[in-house]
Amino acid sequence: MARIDFTAIHEAAASFCNAMAEFKKDMFDAANEQRKELLSLYQRMTNTQADIEEFGDIMESTMDRKGVSRLQMRVTLEEGAGMQISIQYDSEGVWRNVKRLTATKKKSFSFPVAVRRCDHYRIKIEGTGYWELHSMAREFYVGSGVH
Repeated sequence: MARIDFTAIHEAAASFCNAMAEFKKDMFDAANEQRKELLSLYQRMTNTQADIEEFGDIMESTMDRKGVSRLQMRVTLEEGAGMQISIQYDSEGVWRNVKRLTATKKKSFSFPVAVRRCDHYRIKIEGTGYWELHSMAREFYVGSGVH
């Protein structure tokens, strides 16, 4: 009669169980990551709550008269998102709408914003859905020192 080595069978079964447990854990981790990504995407796509971002006073570093020759912005909007850009001059309390964007599909926009001559100004961005502001650059010119 042949001897059965139960120790070897037990070790092989334990090794198999450990491998299956590790495989199950890896599969669970991968599924959990996919779930997180899908949830994040769903939240971005269904966010209808308005975001409002308001910048503080923007002023140049010179005491002389000056003006903004160009304010350039680059943004990305996901499908269904919208954005309104407003500007306020010299703390006058009135927001003037300067640009409105909507996206029927994911799209990047690069556009100029007209800024009138002033001492300082503020920018406000109101958006719905998922949007990102990638960059904002300004160029200004210096006038005379006479006020």
